[in-house]
Amino acid sequence: MDVKFPESKAWVKTMDQKPPLSGSVRTFWWIFAVTALFKLVLSAVVPLTGDEAYFVIWGRHLDYGYYDHGAMTGWVLWLALLLGQSCWIVRLPAVVASLLVGLMLRRSLQPLGSDKANLAAALFLLSPVNFLTFFFTTDTPLLFFSAVAVFLGVRAVRRESLLDWFASGLFLGMAFLSKYFAVLLGISFAVALIGCGVSRRRGLGMVALAAGVLPAAILNIAWNVNHSWVNILFNVYNRNSDAGFDLLAVPLLFLLVAVLVGPSLMFRLLRRRSPGRISWRALWGELQQSGLTVCLTALVVPLAILLFVSPLQSVGLHWLISFVPFFFPVLAVAFGAEDLRDMLKGAKRYAAGIAGVLALLAFLPPEGAILGMRRVAGIVGGTHGEERVDTLWQKHGGSVVIGVYADELLQEVEPFRKDYLLTSRSYSQAALLAFCDRTYVPVLGRGSYHGRQDDLLTDFRALDGKDLMVIASRRKRAEVTHSWFDSIETREVVVRGAKLFVVLGRGFQYETYRQEILQVVAERYYSMPAWLRRISRPCFFRARYGFGPALDKEDACLQ
Repeated sequence: MDVKFPESKAWVKTMDQKPPLSGSVRTFWWIFAVTALFKLVLSAVVPLTGDEAYFVIWGRHLDYGYYDHGAMTGWVLWLALLLGQSCWIVRLPAVVASLLVGLMLRRSLQPLGSDKANLAAALFLLSPVNFLTFFFTTDTPLLFFSAVAVFLGVRAVRRESLLDWFASGLFLGMAFLSKYFAVLLGISFAVALIGCGVSRRRGLGMVALAAGVLPAAILNIAWNVNHSWVNILFNVYNRNSDAGFDLLAVPLLFLLVAVLVGPSLMFRLLRRRSPGRISWRALWGELQQSGLTVCLTALVVPLAILLFVSPLQSVGLHWLISFVPFFFPVLAVAFGAEDLRDMLKGAKRYAAGIAGVLALLAFLPPEGAILGMRRVAGIVGGTHGEERVDTLWQKHGGSVVIGVYADELLQEVEPFRKDYLLTSRSYSQAALLAFCDRTYVPVLGRGSYHGRQDDLLTDFRALDGKDLMVIASRRKRAEVTHSWFDSIETREVVVRGAKLFVVLGRGFQYETYRQEILQVVAERYYSMPAWLRRISRPCFFRARYGFGPALDKEDACLQ
């Protein structure tokens, strides 16, 4: 069936004949400009997080895959780093991505009428999904490429175009290379096509979509085959080893969605007898006629799956970012333009409140926060309270110092740099030091189940007999390193009143480190199920350090 949209839809013509609301275009562009400026400012003044610095390592070491996820995050940052190495440049893709999603949303909703398109897109721009998206994470390219895939899917439904379905598949594949959550989006496409009615043309559309995804899938599989399937081990096994059961996760998921879209908007859409909203049956019919069923399924299907798994696996706020934008097309169909304009008032107040708190935290230096806590503690507990705050900062402020004042720490240890190779006990702290120092900082120790890109980059055999300087934010983490060297000297360094510990290790003992650390890492993070081992090349980590064949994952977890 050939669908010509929107000319063949009488209901669209009727809507277009209504007199336009004044200023909807101006409203959209004002909100676009204000949120863009807000994000650019925060991206420049807020210190880089450990995760962001970790992803910079990916960008500096271009590859076709990485330990935690596919290659797209590294590719995007590699392009950004060509412009420079500053904090705001690292975050520039995140700043731009959600703004482009707003423009695509506005464009896709034009057949509903200019006012609806402008106001619904403005509501999206005021949501935390947009104005708080300036931190660069793997969700940044996932958000952008998912949105492109969905809006191309909308166009494919409207035009019955195989070429549009293929293009949608290409961008869905790029989203897949960003994060495996894109699989949920692929399921939502299948549901949307079935919901539109089964036909030969739509069947061919699904084939075209799959053909578009195929290159990205092949690339990801090839990397995993050559790298011990570490993406699967990380995402399916290692990160879920401590999963439990928690029914409170279900209402928490609804709360997280409400935070991202705005509580008043979510309540108004879901309210049983919401004023101005068309009935649910009429909403489904309007979504089908407008070709926006893809947006509905891209919202509902992933959320339903996450709702099902949430009691077993904690759902983070960032898990929802790539799906929540499709709430706003549904909102635009469900309500009239006057209702959307009314919602805009509450959305502005909600955005202003969150933005004000975030700006206060962004521009308040850690010393200011500590001073405030010290004064409050002094009022409550007198001198003793102030002393407790000072002690806590001295003991635990090291991590904050590395995150905010890494340059000052590097100045303190500069006299030792010519004789000792800089290393760290923490993946995030090593990444922050590496970003500030424009170099690479290896990590000593077992580390955690995530952030293990260092396993691919550092060969500890080459460090045998070398002199290493180990930065640790706590004394206990510094003391653990003593058996790994012929001799050590531990020094305390005070930066901004916080204590850090510098271990000067002479003569790194590779064999000792191999037995104490690398053997444990191999069994804990590089054991795999028998079925997966059959389709994998020999484990790169075990082969490098001379360990035997991997145990089955189930056996390794029992050790």
